[in-house]
Amino acid sequence: MSDSGSVHAGGALAVVAGVVRRPDGAVLISLRPRHKHQGGLWEFPGGKVEGDECTVDALARELAEELGIVVRRTLPLIRVWHAYPDKYVCLNVLEVLDWAGEPRGQEGQSIRWVAAESLSSYAFPAANLPIVSAVRLPSVALIAEHVEDDDDTFLPRLEACLASGVDLVCMVSRCGGGRRATEAAQRAAELCRQHGTRLTLDSAIETTADVPGAGLHLSAAALRRLRQRPCSRQRLLSACCDRPDELRHARTIGVDFACLTTAGASTFDAVMAALGSAGSDSRARQASCPVFASGRVGAVDVGAARRAGFQGIAMSSGLWDAAHPAAVIAACRTSIADAAHHLDRASKLAAP
Repeated sequence: MSDSGSVHAGGALAVVAGVVRRPDGAVLISLRPRHKHQGGLWEFPGGKVEGDECTVDALARELAEELGIVVRRTLPLIRVWHAYPDKYVCLNVLEVLDWAGEPRGQEGQSIRWVAAESLSSYAFPAANLPIVSAVRLPSVALIAEHVEDDDDTFLPRLEACLASGVDLVCMVSRCGGGRRATEAAQRAAELCRQHGTRLTLDSAIETTADVPGAGLHLSAAALRRLRQRPCSRQRLLSACCDRPDELRHARTIGVDFACLTTAGASTFDAVMAALGSAGSDSRARQASCPVFASGRVGAVDVGAARRAGFQGIAMSSGLWDAAHPAAVIAACRTSIADAAHHLDRASKLAAP
């Protein structure tokens, strides 16, 4: 890793990092030498962007130098802005979807393959912590709405979605909480546990703390009333955001991820345009935390959302009401694969 580097607009040092993931889900991390900045901590491999390099070219160079691998396909994961006492960094993180070679510590550094769920037990620099959250989250989340008199269909629909491969569920109550919502939440939590799926519960369900293993999903109104994180770091915390200032506030109180939408947008393109996501300065890329595009989004949109800097999409009716949820999830995977940057096209990408 070189000592010089490119300066991002706003005075931040432009840095790139790669999330290299094996087929079994394990993620590669490396130990920073003790004599360097943030030495002795684990990190996602990468380094400074040089001159007018684009992020993909910079990552390919860094991973060749550090690990001896050839990057073939990448996709944006998250962008993190962080102020250390001695420097301000803009950390562009790319997921490495395909590479050639066997990773080795080419600079004498220790490297380790770690299960994504075990990353929180390792000490990382502060700027890497949102990356840990992003690595542990999928590209598709389900917004499961519980409404009155829906008990006969809610759980069968949820189970069908879980069986299709849904890895993250945000359960939203449309009946103001109460006993029936709590009972449905408890049954939903048990189903999610059986499928190994993470669950957050709408803050309208007042007894979320009594549902083992469930996290908390804040409405925009509940988010605005908070001045600090309302639960421990051991519980997953998400928030629904309708405006950019709510997204900034969600980041301030330390949410693990946010679902961002724009009321009234009738198509995915309208949602993206309203959120300012057409270019490199999208709301998602400014957030410094994982952000799902929500609202009127479908399987074909998840690739575009990833390219725009979102964690992915949070689907409601498009997945919840689908006759074959597994087909929707399969289409999402295809959309993500089609959106990947191939290295032979990397030079065409704009620099950060």
